[in-house]
Amino acid sequence: MKLHPKRQYEENAQMDFDLFNSCKYTVEKTDYFVFMSEKLGDKYEKLKSNLTDRLTELIGDTKGWPDDLEEFVQEYSNKELQVDDLLILGLKVVLMDLNFKKYNITSVMDKTKLKVDVNDYSRAMFFARYQRAKILESVLSKDDAIDLYKQLVDYLILKYPKDKKDNVRDYLLANYKEIPQVFKKSFISTEFEIDEGTSGYKIEKCRFADLMKSLNDPDICYAVACYYDFLATISENPNVVLTRTKTLVEGNSFCDFCYHDKRIHSDPKHPDEIFWEKL
Repeated sequence: MKLHPKRQYEENAQMDFDLFNSCKYTVEKTDYFVFMSEKLGDKYEKLKSNLTDRLTELIGDTKGWPDDLEEFVQEYSNKELQVDDLLILGLKVVLMDLNFKKYNITSVMDKTKLKVDVNDYSRAMFFARYQRAKILESVLSKDDAIDLYKQLVDYLILKYPKDKKDNVRDYLLANYKEIPQVFKKSFISTEFEIDEGTSGYKIEKCRFADLMKSLNDPDICYAVACYYDFLATISENPNVVLTRTKTLVEGNSFCDFCYHDKRIHSDPKHPDEIFWEKL
């Protein structure tokens, strides 16, 4: 078995941040609302109302917002969806979780690149998704809400496919070649290759799992942060499957990712507990 050098975690890591394009992406990519309007039927209006109340509550009496938020949403939003007010609230929550005042953000139209803490960016990214998933519980049972959010994740994976991968080793190499800045220095992990058809990694510390502990909601957090991995694996190569029995988000001591190439191992088996303990 081949082991790669352990990936190191940096608590105070920073990253380059393109505020303008991140906000533009948030406003233009309205798949959540389109999907939920189709799936929820007459419950959709109630969902929007409840999400409005929830985001307003989160914002509270925070002041000092960029003056051009409304102008920005007016310019880039899809008017047919009639969600401009929600998009403005959503951007405010994202900026609040980003700690926007720390970076003296006074305009979302400004195309100047920023240097921000990875912790701040991660909080803004995942907490916004969490709120959209959590609010589904206001119109559905918890199990149905989680199931519907997972359907949304599946839909987005298939709608926005990533580059194809040839073999299981490519899934490890992607951690070095394709991984966004936010993921760099965000894990303590050990990567391994058992053979040509089996590779994976053991994650013992994860920035995103640590941040989400404060939400005390592992089921929703798993749907938001971890569920994605299974279909994403197959979408990048239909011959490769991911097995995983533990995640930090669910309260385990590590995540146990293992990729299997069915062309080499037709009946893939997840490594046993002893294997993971020895890594």
